[in-house]
Amino acid sequence: MNDKDKETKLWYVTKNDFGKDTATESVLVFDKDNKISRYKNTKLTISEVSKMTDEEILEKVKQDEFDYQSVRIQGIREDIAMAEELLEKSDSSIVKSGKEFLSKMKSDNNLNPIDIEPSDFYFNIITDSSGNQAEMGEFSFIIHEVNYPDSSYTGLYNMEGDLYAIGDNYENDETINDAISTKEYQMRTLQNEVTYEITAPTVVRAPQVYESTYNYFPIEPLGWSIAFRTKDLVSLKFDQPDTDIENITIDE
Repeated sequence: MNDKDKETKLWYVTKNDFGKDTATESVLVFDKDNKISRYKNTKLTISEVSKMTDEEILEKVKQDEFDYQSVRIQGIREDIAMAEELLEKSDSSIVKSGKEFLSKMKSDNNLNPIDIEPSDFYFNIITDSSGNQAEMGEFSFIIHEVNYPDSSYTGLYNMEGDLYAIGDNYENDETINDAISTKEYQMRTLQNEVTYEITAPTVVRAPQVYESTYNYFPIEPLGWSIAFRTKDLVSLKFDQPDTDIENITIDE
């Protein structure tokens, strides 16, 4: 179904200079269970978004995420191959623990792309000094960011990926064993909270971009905004805070 002229549940985090050439910093996807997922590793512009359906956009951002992770994984596999070769030639004291770390990096199902997990979101209304008028809002949710294995714990690489000279003691048995105990060899997701501060009381109507029209509202950090595609004119503003809606709080 073509939904270019309908309201959607996709939000686009962009710079304030909104227009056809504006790049999306990330795409926020609200699913049927009213949960949110953030896709950050995409290069879509508003021009491209405006010519696509929601289904096409969602497929694109998921494919971009898969491709990004695949490139990172290939780099890790190349690190592993080089580290294995160098460890065989090294007489460093860290060879045993370095090999153990490498073995765990290579374990089955460790190096595979990971689906982005959805999470709940929350909206906290901040009132003015009277407590009777909404002044700003805090839109928060948990992101599940992919954490990649750290090759520096082989003892042969630093955090920037530069090769150490054989025998350098930037890493030692203790730090490598600590990294094994905290599973730094795993490709996994780590949870972090993201909060956008909605600083303007009125949603801004953006010009039409090709076949789509948008509204957007400014957020902190300064110079950023969240845009969403709409069919009809939307006028939103902060009013007296009064809500029993789940996930919405006041002055918390």
